[in-house]
Order: sequence, then C-alpha cells, then structure tokens
Amino acid sequence: MISADGLGAITLNEDTSKSVGLSQDLGVIANYSIASNGRGTISGGSAQAVVNVISPTKWLVLQPKTDADVGVFEH
Repeated sequence: MISADGLGAITLNEDTSKSVGLSQDLGVIANYSIASNGRGTISGGSAQAVVNVISPTKWLVLQPKTDADVGVFEH
C-alpha cells in the first residue's frame, strides 16, 4: 500500500514474493514526483522506481534493477 501526502512524500507498506522467499517492508519513507500525464518517479534509501498512476487509488511501480520488480499498489 502507498500513502501519499500530496507534498512529495510517501509511506510504502508491501509484501513481496521472490525466488529467495517472502519479505515484508513496512513504513518505508520515500519521495515521489508525478507529472500531469500520470508518470513519475519514487526515490528514497536504496529504492528507485518508475511510477504510472492508473487511477487516484492505483499505482503501477517498476523498479529497474537486476532482479526487476513490478508492483501494483492499491489504496
């Protein structure tokens, strides 16, 4: 789940399943920037991601790295 404050900060809570097993990240704080076309970026800590806003309550998040992640966050 992503909670955005409307001012450029978000809190991420996610469960992930990868080849190495399950993991959970709670309360990760990051910065975001979204353009008027619904595309944007998330950055914070070691996380870098490309974002496509599907609707006000649904985001597609792509993390470009060697074990690339694709996530759909809904609120």
